[in-house]
Amino acid sequence: MGAVRPDNPLFRYRDVVDDWPAFETAVASPLPATIWAHPARITREALRSLLAEAGIDARPVAWQPSALRLPAGLRPGAHWGQAAGLYHAQEEASMVPVTLLDPQPGHRVLDLCAAPGNKTAQAALALGNRGTVVANDVAKGRLAAIRHLIKRLGLMNVSVTCRPAQDYSPHAGGFDRVIADVPCSCEGTVRKSSQPSAQALCETRERLVARQTAILDKAVRLCRPGGRIVYSTCTFAPEENEQVVDALLRRYPDELRLLPVSLPGLYLAPGLTGWRGRTFLPELAQAVRLWPHHNNTGGFFIALLERVGGECREGARAAERPTDGHWLEGIVQRYAIPGSALAGLRLVHRGRKYAQLIAADHEPPARPERVFFGLPTVGVQMKPPKLTTAGVMALGAYARRNVVELDESQAQAYTRRQVVTLQPGQGIGLGESGSVVVRRRGYGLGLGVVSPAAEDGSRHLASLYPRSWAAEVP
Repeated sequence: MGAVRPDNPLFRYRDVVDDWPAFETAVASPLPATIWAHPARITREALRSLLAEAGIDARPVAWQPSALRLPAGLRPGAHWGQAAGLYHAQEEASMVPVTLLDPQPGHRVLDLCAAPGNKTAQAALALGNRGTVVANDVAKGRLAAIRHLIKRLGLMNVSVTCRPAQDYSPHAGGFDRVIADVPCSCEGTVRKSSQPSAQALCETRERLVARQTAILDKAVRLCRPGGRIVYSTCTFAPEENEQVVDALLRRYPDELRLLPVSLPGLYLAPGLTGWRGRTFLPELAQAVRLWPHHNNTGGFFIALLERVGGECREGARAAERPTDGHWLEGIVQRYAIPGSALAGLRLVHRGRKYAQLIAADHEPPARPERVFFGLPTVGVQMKPPKLTTAGVMALGAYARRNVVELDESQAQAYTRRQVVTLQPGQGIGLGESGSVVVRRRGYGLGLGVVSPAAEDGSRHLASLYPRSWAAEVP
C-alpha cells in the first residue's frame, strides 16, 4: 500500500494515531498468521514441538497461553495437525474479545453474530466443551462455516440459530456472557483485504451504526444482571465503536457499566473520548483499541460491559428427542472405547442421517428454533451405524481396538483419499477386515476400511476421509 494518501479512507485517523509513519508501515505489510492449540487435544508446547518436527518455527504469543504465531508466508493448513483438529487458525486481534470476556464453566453464552465461528469455538472450549453456547448468525449461507468448525474441533456444547441479531427472541434469555462482534466496515482488515472507497464507507456507515446499536441493545437485554457483554468490531471508525457504546451507556445509566481491561504482553490503546467535535463519556477511555503497528496485528475495537442492574427474562429451554444410545453400543464395542470417554455427554437424534453427541447439561433456548446442534457423531442411516469423521476426531484417541496408526506419508495419502498400503503388524487389534479408526500420532483423522491380510501380512486401507475435507489438504 505504501503511504496512506489523503484520498485513502484511513487518512481520517491521522490525528488519533500515535505514530502515523509506523501505522502506514504496518498496514502496508502482510498480516502474520496465528493459531491456537485445541486445549482438550494438545498443549501449546506439544503443538510447537510437533510443528518444529516439520521444520515450522512457531513462536508463542505472549499474552495468549494457547496461541502461536507462524513464520511469514506459511499457510496454517500446511500441517496435518489442522486436519486432525489439533489447532485452529484465527487472527491474533480477533482472539482478544472472548479472552477479555472470560467465559467460565457453568456460564451460558450467546454469540449473536457468530459466523465463521472463531469466537464461538473459543467460548465453547473455555467452557470445557460442556454447558451451553448458542451461536447465531443472520446469513444462512455462512452457517456452513460454523458447522464445519464444530465438526473439526469436536464441539459438543453448541446450538446454532439463524436470526437477525437485533431481532433475537427475548424468550432466549438469560445469558451470563454475550458476544456482540458486530458487522462493521472492516477497516481493520486492511492488511489482508482490499478496502472500499471513502465514499462507499460514508454511504454505508450510517446504516451500520443503526444496526450495531440495535444489536448491542439486544445483547444488553439478553444478559442477566451480573453478566458481561463484549462489543467488538474490526474497524477503526469511532462512529461504529465509541459512539455506539456511548449511546448504550447513556441509554442504560443504572444498568450498564464499562469495565477496565488489560492483557499482560499485549499493548491495548485506550478508547477515544471524543471525535470530530463530538464528546463521549469519560469512561470510554476504558474501551480498548488494537492499532496494527502496536502489536503487529489487524485493527480491532473492544468494549467489555457489565450488566449491573435491570431485569432479564429467563426463556424456556428446548426439549430434545430422547434416545437410548443404542447406536453407540456396537461402535463402543468394536473400537473398545471406554465409557469414561462419554462422561457428561448424551446422544440425541434429529433428522435421518446422524445422531449427535451433546453436553448433558446443554440448555439451548426453545426459541428461536435451532438450525443444528451438537456434534454429528454417528451415521445412523448406515447398517451397521458408523462413526462420522467428526466422531472419530472426537473419540478416536480413546479407541483400543481396530485402530490403524499412520506415518507421515501414509497420513498425507489418507487425507487425499488415496489407498494406503499397511505393513505387516501395522494396526492395533485389527479384525479380519472392515472399518477402522485411522490415527496419526494418536490423534483421530477419520475412518477407513481395511482389506483382509495378504500372504505377506500386508493390508490395504481404503480412505473414507470426506471429499470436501480432502479438498482443503495441501
